[in-house]
Amino acid sequence: MRIYHSLGAGGVATRRELLADGMSRYAITRAERDGELVRIDRCRYALPGAIPQVVTAAAADATLTCVSALDVHGIWTVPDAQLHLRRGGYSARRRELPAGAILCSSPAGGTRRPLDDVVSALLAAIRHHPEEHAVMAMDCILYRRLLTRAELAAQLAPVGLKGQALLSRADARTESALESLARQRLRAAGFRPRPQFKLAGVGRFDFLLGDRLLIEADGREFHGTAESFESDRRRDRAAAALGYAVVRLTWRQVMSSWPAVVADLRAATRRRRPAA
Repeated sequence: MRIYHSLGAGGVATRRELLADGMSRYAITRAERDGELVRIDRCRYALPGAIPQVVTAAAADATLTCVSALDVHGIWTVPDAQLHLRRGGYSARRRELPAGAILCSSPAGGTRRPLDDVVSALLAAIRHHPEEHAVMAMDCILYRRLLTRAELAAQLAPVGLKGQALLSRADARTESALESLARQRLRAAGFRPRPQFKLAGVGRFDFLLGDRLLIEADGREFHGTAESFESDRRRDRAAAALGYAVVRLTWRQVMSSWPAVVADLRAATRRRRPAA
């Protein structure tokens, strides 16, 4: 199968882009006939394995953006059933939005491509979503070394001081979306969590609160196997032998029961505070 360089943005390209890529009109027709390209509309084509959300955006004469685009790029997001789309002034047509889609805007404007890049999607998320969601995405970008902190700071210019303030809360040591949310909410509640705390002879824990309370944010992607379950309990037992307590937080607890979690953690840190 031919390599279609112009179909990098989620596997979708216009006829003009394919022609600029060196294909002839006959080659495009033949590729469609042979099943190598799928026609979306009169001027757009997709690879058979193209990302469905990007194809849906292209068919709606729009660009996948905000948290929907971040998710496609593998950046941590809070699950959102809605499809986030952006439309620019370039299109005279206004096709009906697909079911479950909403329109967003980006301070940077964006391009005509069917999929926003990571930074454009992040800028849209900063505009339309809670701050902790944007910080979580920044955590992921820094953790995966997609951009350095200085590079990301420069890219946040369209959102001004707000972007810089959010970036100051981001932490490149964060290893999961749940860990990011837990850290942010712990700090907002007045705690001073020490991230990635290394306990000699036992291993690393997500946070240390106070002197003796260890916190683990148990996302299923890291703790869902029988082997990891056994390893976690072994570490908990070893930590307890050294006088530490371990609290494990799930996604549901952080997202839906946070006031109760905070109350329990405050009680636990008070009890474990050494006497004067």
